[in-house]
Amino acid sequence: MGSFFTNFHIRTDSQDKVRAALTPLVKGRAYVSPPGNGWVTLYDEASDDQDETIICKTAEALSKKLHTAVLAFLVHDSDVAKYWLYRDGKLADEFNSAPDYFGESVSKATRARVRGKSEALRPLCVSGAATMGRLEAILHPAGGQPLMAEDTVTDLAELLGIDAVRATIGFRYFEEEGEEILPDIAEFQPVGKNAEPKTPKLPTPESSSPEAGGPSNLFAAAVGMLTQRWGLRQQMESMWPGGEAKLALTDDMLNKLVESFDRSAKDILKHHDVAGRPTFEELKAARDRGPEALAELLAQRVPDQIVDIAVGSAASGSNLFIAALLKHGLNPNGIGSHGITPVAAAERHGKNSTVYQLLKGGQT
Repeated sequence: MGSFFTNFHIRTDSQDKVRAALTPLVKGRAYVSPPGNGWVTLYDEASDDQDETIICKTAEALSKKLHTAVLAFLVHDSDVAKYWLYRDGKLADEFNSAPDYFGESVSKATRARVRGKSEALRPLCVSGAATMGRLEAILHPAGGQPLMAEDTVTDLAELLGIDAVRATIGFRYFEEEGEEILPDIAEFQPVGKNAEPKTPKLPTPESSSPEAGGPSNLFAAAVGMLTQRWGLRQQMESMWPGGEAKLALTDDMLNKLVESFDRSAKDILKHHDVAGRPTFEELKAARDRGPEALAELLAQRVPDQIVDIAVGSAASGSNLFIAALLKHGLNPNGIGSHGITPVAAAERHGKNSTVYQLLKGGQT
């Protein structure tokens, strides 16, 4: 299942003003972020059901009351990306990446209205960060919309100066995962009955070892996303019966998937940085040189993470990377932070699988 989320971004540096304006509008619970780069983010429980009437009413009211721009993002099942931009209470722009997604007959006038206008967003972008060409490439890509609709939101957020994590979660994700992924969640102001303050549960450097079961998992997950490019086609084809994927999967589609995985890895590493570990740029540069280069970098810089990384790679059947890790000292029987060994993770593919045989052969 894909992602479903709705969020609002208010052009202001005043968290208190947003909360005051929002209080009479809230029908359930809501949370207002501290300001960042000139934006305050809002997660509203009622809007998270993706009722566009509620979303537009909330954005319009906040924009009118605060005399500022309000941008509402919506992603539906990772297939559709939408936004509504209000200025001083008036709808200034609207975007829908797939206006005919629900099988409705969409007129040319409607398509033109929801196409998204670069000129409407440009004044809100970070100084020097966006040209009309870059905005056009995001809203109207030559190769068609990305496979993951949230990538459109992420790309726009970067140009607008909105934190990518804030822009790609909604109220439910905030409730379920916010304490783990938002380092400043304690500064979010609750609004509405039963909305309680949050406490961050972000791991500390002291809990980063595999024995502690801490952020080593997140680092390993990020590395796993970066290695998806190796064997991705085989993994995707295995999900479709009868060789249907061989006809459906184009190189462009696979490249877009890889780009999506890379963005996710970058976001994870951005918010879970630990001194001494390779940066996203270092990991990606090594990845681009091949499995051997990445395995060597990891063995040199984060040997304590190798087992957790190998567990993930074994589970996804990344034969090339497992072979490279073995050459650089991986212990196939090492126990990861969840009590699983790489050999055990590989066994899910069967004892005759290449990845299992590689790890069994690497045992001492």
